[in-house]
Amino acid sequence: MQIKKSFQTTTLLLGTVMLSITTLLMILPFISADYYNYSRLVLSWLLTLSAGTTLWIAHQHSLYKTGLIYSLLFSASLVSTNFLITNAIEAWIEPYQFSAFVIGSTCFGIWLASTQRLSQALIQFVVLLHAFAFIYAIISLYIYIFAMLDQVQRLDQFLPWGFINIRYWSQVASWALPVLPLSLLITPLKQYTSWRLSLYFTLTIWFWILILSVARGSGIGLISAVLITALLFRRSCLPWLKIFLTGAVAGFLCWLLLSIWLPSLLIESSELRNATLTSSGRIPLWKEAWAMSWKNFPLGMGPFSWVSHTAITEGFEQGKRYGHPHNMYLFFAAEYGWLSVLALLGLCLHAAKQLIPLTKHSEPNLSLIAFTASVIAALTHSFFSAVLLTPNSLLIGFAVLALYWGLLHENTPLTQTNRSPISVLAIKALAVIMFVLGIFWLKHVYDFKEQVQKDLDNPDVRVIGINSPRFWDNSHIPQKTNEKDIE
Repeated sequence: MQIKKSFQTTTLLLGTVMLSITTLLMILPFISADYYNYSRLVLSWLLTLSAGTTLWIAHQHSLYKTGLIYSLLFSASLVSTNFLITNAIEAWIEPYQFSAFVIGSTCFGIWLASTQRLSQALIQFVVLLHAFAFIYAIISLYIYIFAMLDQVQRLDQFLPWGFINIRYWSQVASWALPVLPLSLLITPLKQYTSWRLSLYFTLTIWFWILILSVARGSGIGLISAVLITALLFRRSCLPWLKIFLTGAVAGFLCWLLLSIWLPSLLIESSELRNATLTSSGRIPLWKEAWAMSWKNFPLGMGPFSWVSHTAITEGFEQGKRYGHPHNMYLFFAAEYGWLSVLALLGLCLHAAKQLIPLTKHSEPNLSLIAFTASVIAALTHSFFSAVLLTPNSLLIGFAVLALYWGLLHENTPLTQTNRSPISVLAIKALAVIMFVLGIFWLKHVYDFKEQVQKDLDNPDVRVIGINSPRFWDNSHIPQKTNEKDIE
């Protein structure tokens, strides 16, 4: 009993650290100049520590009631693709990452729900998110002031700041903006005027930056989230919706003031980032990913094949190559096959099955409403961007999905009392394997980074897609994986 209590205390401490580090690193890119790669390393440590540990805890719960069966099927689809398509050690880098992300987030959420620690974790995460988003907003305003003093004509070249691509900031915004209103709804600090003002200030600045950067994917995701959430929860979502829309309107007015009116007075010729109705070159990428998904149906062409395969479609061959096809679902279909997409669909359907009855409760769960909107925004944004690939997005996504999974299963009887000893032993063995593999995987992550850097420093090595981020801040994979293009 003492060992079990100690283990649970250690796990709670691990969970607290995970939530804190997740929130800190997704918001504050000034921690390191090499923020993208630094975030990937922290994410790797997070997944290594969490996946096996949380899976071990979840062994006593039903695989079907918790939806864990779909997480395991998703992981199995990635592993099967790797075994049958390639045996290069670098090819295991991303499959373990995706497997640990899905298994770790769902199992951690199940543990929070089953141990009555969900409310505590929710408040902690929302307070941390508010605090660090506020800091980011303050610094953004300082950058704006100096940009005005320096007569900068293109504000979007400076804001959002700290990310190697403005689209990666918008991925964080898709996760974070729907959750921020909870700071005035569930936290004990909501009674303080200064806390309330800081939240509205934060929402205003973040929405202003969102409009300034013309992040269409995030915009579509957030609009979809508002509409679907309002349709699901109806009047119950009004407290959350009021705060969210107030921040959006304030952000639009701030954009008119700081991006239109003031620059017209202080700068001779200022420019705004153009908003277009075109696909920004995404359609050739989507066509190529679609064609790839049928080459080795239903398994796909293997990890990293997007950056190393011989072009299939004419438009892709003649266009610029990126590290990903700007659509996560086509990405998984192209590299890991439609089986992986079906497993993800299974997770979504399980979530919908859990969610629908909860929307009919007379007493609104404001946390469930906000996190539902956050997940919808991120998953919709994934149709247009690498939301489930970049490290800063995965960091906040891990916390959001874990808490959301906990909310969906908070009042569900999860323990399976009649499970056979063999099945319990199998889950425990899998948890140990996940943890041990994670240790080896972590070593290969560092080796992979070192090998990539050597290739980039070697002028004799043929470098593919260096200017487009993938696992690291470039989409290059070591030369030994590129010796023969994947057909």
